[in-house]
Order: sequence, then C-alpha cells, then structure tokens
Amino acid sequence: MRKKIEKNQYQNLLHDLYLESGDAFAREDLGHGVSALSEIIQSTPQDEIAPHAELILQACASHFEQEGTAQIEYILLALHSLDAVWVSSLKP
Repeated sequence: MRKKIEKNQYQNLLHDLYLESGDAFAREDLGHGVSALSEIIQSTPQDEIAPHAELILQACASHFEQEGTAQIEYILLALHSLDAVWVSSLKP
C-alpha cells in the first residue's frame, strides 16, 4: 500500500498520515490511528472516489467520530476501501 500512495498526486499529505496511522496501529494506539485514518478519508478528494467507495468511507468516518475509537471491522473496511480507491486512481 505504501508504494501506491507514493505514486498518488497527493503523496505528501496522504503518505505522512498513512505512516502516522500505521505506526499508531502498530503501537496498538487505536485512538491515534483512527484519528489519522479519519484525516486520510477527509483529505482524499471526493472527485477521485467512486460513489460506492465514498459511501463506505463516509460511513467509516462517521463511525470513527461517533465512537471515538472504532471496531476493528471499520478500520479494516476503511483501509481496504482506501486501497481500492488508490489502486483505481493509478490506472491509466
């Protein structure tokens, strides 16, 4: 996933947030990881996200805001959806 982000036109902001989120999750600091993940979702331009992926990501972001932290399923769903968004944005 890191290589995909580096190729993305929004690489600086998203890359830093991605690393911050990954580091937090690795330290089992779910609150900080979710916060960074929410920033990634909010920083990804809406015009680059397919409508179905946007709905999924917004539902995850809403869950993160309401719960403060998140169930692991929402974290995984957000990460998978972001991966799909970045993969599709890199296709010619």
